Amino acid sequence: MAVREVEADRAITSRRGRILANQGRVGSLGMPLKNRADTPKTYVLPE
Repeated sequence: MAVREVEADRAITSRRGRILANQGRVGSLGMPLKNRADTPKTYVLPE
């Protein structure tokens, strides 16, 4: 693999690990979190 491919793979693996760790933290809160239908799925920065 080229150097950039290795760096990209490492960055993706790292980000995946952080996301999974954060999901574990949310699950360990002990409070159910609910998604609301009337909230946006993403945040749009104001201009």
